[in-house]
Amino acid sequence: MSKKIAFILPHYYKYYRGGAETQCFYLASELINKGWEVHYIFEHSKLINEKDEYGIILHSLPKRKGYLKWMNSLSLLKIMQLIKADVWYSRANISYLHYLVKFAQKVGGKVVWAFSRDSQFSLKDNEQKDAILPVKIYNRFNKLRFFKSLTLSNLILLQTKGQYHLLQENLNLIGTIIYNAHPLTGIKANGIKRKKQVLWIGRMRPFKRPDRFIEIASALQDTDIEFKMVGKYDNNDIQTLLGSANLTNVEILGEKKATEVHELLTESMLLVNTSEYEGFSNTFIEAWLRGVPVFSYQVDPDNMIVSNQLGIVNGDIDILANKINEICNDASQWQMLSEKCRNHGFHNFDIIKAVNKLEESLSKI
Repeated sequence: MSKKIAFILPHYYKYYRGGAETQCFYLASELINKGWEVHYIFEHSKLINEKDEYGIILHSLPKRKGYLKWMNSLSLLKIMQLIKADVWYSRANISYLHYLVKFAQKVGGKVVWAFSRDSQFSLKDNEQKDAILPVKIYNRFNKLRFFKSLTLSNLILLQTKGQYHLLQENLNLIGTIIYNAHPLTGIKANGIKRKKQVLWIGRMRPFKRPDRFIEIASALQDTDIEFKMVGKYDNNDIQTLLGSANLTNVEILGEKKATEVHELLTESMLLVNTSEYEGFSNTFIEAWLRGVPVFSYQVDPDNMIVSNQLGIVNGDIDILANKINEICNDASQWQMLSEKCRNHGFHNFDIIKAVNKLEESLSKI
């Protein structure tokens, strides 16, 4: 008898390649390899009900703004009744968990919630601080309902030990840690000549603080180091970001396919992260697997960067800039860091190991 799992997120990897979507796609693909029947419920402007080229069976809900996602509840119920999955796995947006818990009691199946970022543990929503009052009220109600739904979920997945403690301290609940992971086949890192190139990868959202990357590049504009920014943006974002700066060492590349991002990492020396917070950034893992150290302004999941010498963490722009200049001009020091990154990446972030742990955790609920 086939095991069935359904992922429920606002977006699907094929149309929107955020961190949560990437992880769910990798998990889904490996679960298919292990004999699972995999469904994926997501929002789209068109009605979709088909198996895609990866073998994932897609089901679409109408595309809604955050505070209107409740309007998709009946559509979600109908899809759940059609699928009758053994496992309902949700991530990224908290709005659907309430309905998954409620409808799973009628339809059957276990409910899994996977945390994506640390801000989800707090009643405060950093990304909605400028919202109008009715939206803020709804967001508070939605978060409280989410916390209640967590207590009724069958399995809570966490990205880091830090999140494990946040869940225990804030909500008195216990979760299971499964690190984000990636397929390891075809990754190249050794013996490739690197450019004096530093990357910043992510959507240009306020909490990711791309302005800090520009400050670092500005401090090093008289060197031969190139700085490249990868990620979705609009023209207003870029105009605000660059301001009156006339930097010849910065290139804005925009959104790239996953294969293109991996190629850029393979030819680069460093990845810089300037975010105020993350969960466990996929870009960290993608970089380490390709031997690229991570220089972070403040984010260091489980103190992994510092304790394993996978880069540096420092909240001083001038210190970060000086260390970037130092490493990019010291081949032996960079090589030492690069080897540690690659070894750590291959040992800890194999998607096969992650799926094995997921299956083991599911067997206990």
